[in-house]
Amino acid sequence: MGGDHWWQSPSLRDGLLVALDLINDARAAPRRRPGWELAACADYFRALNQLAHCLDGTMPPLPPHPDRPNAPVRRTESIKHQNLLVAMTAVDQRGLLGHPAVAALARFEPLVLDH
Repeated sequence: MGGDHWWQSPSLRDGLLVALDLINDARAAPRRRPGWELAACADYFRALNQLAHCLDGTMPPLPPHPDRPNAPVRRTESIKHQNLLVAMTAVDQRGLLGHPAVAALARFEPLVLDH
């Protein structure tokens, strides 16, 4: 891909379109309907997962596990999300990680997310 960004890979087009559709659905959630916040949040998280899976598809495969050489090896969801953050530009990282909404989510109790 040269100097291109990972999301510009033609093979990711369909997956990225799914993520964009989810983001657009979250943004368009009808604010008058009860529970709209949960529906919008779920769409945002599904979009985040979709992006993490797209990025993972561009990464080299993991080496086989020594005890199970024939079993498929996969990255954990947490690692996929960490890779997504690492792949962001420094400016985007600061913008996202410094956002008050992200800080509030990090302090959320009880801990309901596993990433």
